[in-house]
Amino acid sequence: IWALGGSFDWAQIWGEAKRHRVELPTYAFQRARYFIEPGQTTVDAAPALDRIDDISQWGTRIAWKPAYADCEIDVSTDLGTDPQTWLVFADEDGTAAPVMDRLRRAGHKVVEVRAGDTYARKSDTSFTLAPEHGREAYARLLADLIASGTGTAPTRIAHFWLVTRKECFRPGSSFLHRNIEQGFYALMFLAQAMQSETLPQPVHMVVFSNGAQALEGEALRYPEKAMIAGPARVAPREIAGLTCATLDIDATATPDMLLEELCATPASTTALLRAGKRYGQVLRSAPLPDTLPDIPEGAHWVITGGFGGIGLSLAEDLIKRFKARITLIAIARTPLPDRADWADWQASHGPADTTTRRILAVERLEALGGQVHVAGADVCNIDQMRDALNAATAAHGAPYGLIHAAGHMADAPILAKSTGDVEEVFAPKLHGLRVLDSLLPDGSLAVMALFSSSSTLTAPVGQVDYVAANEYLNAFARSRIGGKTRVIALDWGIWSEAGMAADAMATRLGGPDAQRARQPLRPTAV
Repeated sequence: IWALGGSFDWAQIWGEAKRHRVELPTYAFQRARYFIEPGQTTVDAAPALDRIDDISQWGTRIAWKPAYADCEIDVSTDLGTDPQTWLVFADEDGTAAPVMDRLRRAGHKVVEVRAGDTYARKSDTSFTLAPEHGREAYARLLADLIASGTGTAPTRIAHFWLVTRKECFRPGSSFLHRNIEQGFYALMFLAQAMQSETLPQPVHMVVFSNGAQALEGEALRYPEKAMIAGPARVAPREIAGLTCATLDIDATATPDMLLEELCATPASTTALLRAGKRYGQVLRSAPLPDTLPDIPEGAHWVITGGFGGIGLSLAEDLIKRFKARITLIAIARTPLPDRADWADWQASHGPADTTTRRILAVERLEALGGQVHVAGADVCNIDQMRDALNAATAAHGAPYGLIHAAGHMADAPILAKSTGDVEEVFAPKLHGLRVLDSLLPDGSLAVMALFSSSSTLTAPVGQVDYVAANEYLNAFARSRIGGKTRVIALDWGIWSEAGMAADAMATRLGGPDAQRARQPLRPTAV
C-alpha cells in the first residue's frame, strides 16, 4: 500500500509510545533478474478450426494404407539391444510361443499368463488366470508381479487371447461371450488393475487378434473382437504413460512380423496384417451423395429408440419426404392409453409427463400425414421384440427398413466401471442388435441402418464401454458385406438439440433440466 502511495495513521497502532529506528545489517544481494523476457515462437500455432459449410464434404470413412511397423531394430539380429520385462497373455493355439521363445533367448524377461480355471502361480514367470473371475484376478496378478521384487513388473504387455484358430469355449457359454470375456473385459480389468496396483509407468501394450478387422472388401468374421477398441483407445487417455496398439493378423503372420510390432516405438495405433503386408488405419474423406437414396414412398420403417430425440427426428423426416409408415419401438413399462383417453390423460398429467410427451409426439407425426404404430418392447428381450415386430407387420405390412437408434450412455472413469455398468451400455447396442439379427435375418429387410458414434474414433475419457458398444455396430456392418440386406453403420457426432450426447452436453452446460432437487436446498424456508 505504501509503495502505491498510501499512508497509515500510525498513532492508531503505536499510540504515544516512542519508537527508535534500528539499523539492520545489509545483505549481499545476487542482483539476479527473474523476469521472463519476451520470447520467440518456436512452434507453429495449431491451425484454427474452419467450418465447412458444404455438408456434402462432412463425411469420412475408415481406410487402410500400407505402413511398416515403426521398429528401429532388425529383430532377426538386434532383438537383445533393449531388454524389456514382458507380460504375455498367451493363446492356446501357439501363436505367442515362438515370440516368447525369441524374446527369452535375446535376454528379455518374459512372464507368461494363460487362461485357466483358477488363479495359480506355477513359477515366477508362469501363471494361469480365470478370466471369469474378473477384476480381482488381474489385480492379484499384477500385485504378485510388483511385490516379487525380482524385476517382474512389466514394462511391455502382449495380449494374444483373441488370436483363435478354432471356436472353443466353456460349456454353457458361447464363442461370442468367450471373445468378449477374454477381449474387452480382459483389457478393461487389466487397465483397472494397472491403476489400483499402481503399476510403474510407462507401459506399452500390443493387442493381437484375428477376425476383428477387415481390409477393403473383406467380410469381418468376429464383430465382438472389435470391441477391444474400447479399452485400447480409451485407457491410454485415462492412464498416464500407457500406450496401446492393436494388430489384426491372418495365417501369414510370422514371428518376425509380430516381434516388429512388439518392438516398435510405443504409440497407440491400429493396424492389420494381410498376406504378409501391414496396413495402418487412416481416415479418408468420403463425400456424401447429393441426391436422396431411392426409398419407395409409403415404405414401412421400424425405429428402435423411437421416442428418443433422434428417433423422432428421423420419423418426421421419413414421413415428410417419403410418406413412410413408421413403427416406433421403445422400452415402455406403461403402454400408451387407448386413443379415446389421450385427451383426458394429457389434461390430468400435464406436459412434463413421459406418457404425455409420447402422445404429443405421435399426434405431431400423424398430423404430418404419417401412419404411426407404437410398440413397447425391450430391444434385448427376444420374446417382446418378436411380438412387437409381429404387431408392426400386422399394422403396416412387412418392414422395408430398420433404424437401430437405441442406446445408453453412462460416462465414468475406467476404474469406477463395474460389470453391471458396462452391461447396461452394451445391452441396447450389442445384445439388442443380436436380437434384431435373429428376428430379421439377412434378406428380410432392404436396409438396416445402425446408429453408431464418432466416439469410436475420438475415444473420449469415461466411455470405455460406449466406444466398445458402438465399435461392435461398425464391425457388425462390415461382417454383413455382400449380404442381401444392405447393412450400414453411421458414426454420428453430436446432433443439434437431439440425442444422448446433446442431452448430456445440455446438462453440463446447465440446461433447463440440468438439476432437479428432490429436497429443499435450505433446511428452513426463507
